[in-house]
Amino acid sequence: SRALACLEQAAEQNLDRYANRETVDLLSQALVLDRDHPGQSTPIHDHTVWGLIGVLRGAEIGQPYGQVDGQVDGQWRPQGPAHELLAGQVEAVSPRIGDVHRVFNARQDQTSISIHVYGANIGAVQRSVYLEDGTRKPFVSGYSNQTLPNLWDRSAELNAQLRAAAL
Repeated sequence: SRALACLEQAAEQNLDRYANRETVDLLSQALVLDRDHPGQSTPIHDHTVWGLIGVLRGAEIGQPYGQVDGQVDGQWRPQGPAHELLAGQVEAVSPRIGDVHRVFNARQDQTSISIHVYGANIGAVQRSVYLEDGTRKPFVSGYSNQTLPNLWDRSAELNAQLRAAAL
C-alpha cells in the first residue's frame, strides 16, 4: 500500500541522523512520521503544544527532563525513570503534563518508526533544545520529506529569524 511504502521510504532516508518526515499538515495540526535508526536519539527538547506519539515499529525509550526546583544553576536533569514505548503503545506530551524529554531508539538491531499528531503546525512552532547545563537553543522543526513539497513548513524562515535575533 502507499502508506506502507511511505513508512519504508522514511525508514531508509537520512541514515546518519534523526529526522522528521511530515505526512500531513493541516495548518492547525500536524501528522508527522519519525524514525530512529539503531543508536540514534534526539536531543533534550520540548514541543510547546499537545501531542500524541505512537510507536508503529520497534520501540523507543523516553526520558523526561526537568529543572530542579530551588537550583540556581538551571541545569536540566532526568525526572523520574525512563520508560519504554513498544509498538502499538501511545503516550501524550504537552506543556501542562510535561513535554521536555529525550528519546532513544530502544532497539540495537532495528529502525524504530513512530507517528506523532501535534495540536499545531509543528513546522511553524518555536520550540527549544536544551543542553544539560541549562542552555536553551530555540528552533523550529523542519521536515526531511523529499517526496512531497511542504507548503506550510516555515522552519527555514523562522530559524533564520531566531539566528538573527541571537546576534
